[in-house]
Amino acid sequence: MKQITTIDAPAVFEYDFVEKDVLANSYHQELRKDTLFLSMVLGNNYGKRVQMQVVTTEETVELHGIVLAMNEGMVFLKGGTKVPVHAIAEVKVY
Repeated sequence: MKQITTIDAPAVFEYDFVEKDVLANSYHQELRKDTLFLSMVLGNNYGKRVQMQVVTTEETVELHGIVLAMNEGMVFLKGGTKVPVHAIAEVKVY
């Protein structure tokens, strides 16, 4: 079982992300994009937070924050943190 490290959103700048997509299935990639869009809407309107598992070159990290914006390649969290979409393995809104 993989070790998952929990970090704060500003600490993301210390990590290098993987270059290729961590999800091989196109269905799961679309589901990830839809969940990120939902988390953006809920984050902007209601302040809902998101839990993401992000794959870096060294390990998998768990990140908590509020999604403010997203495009095809990047997710922008509150505080100026940018995370590439292809490095996100799992998204949960709470």
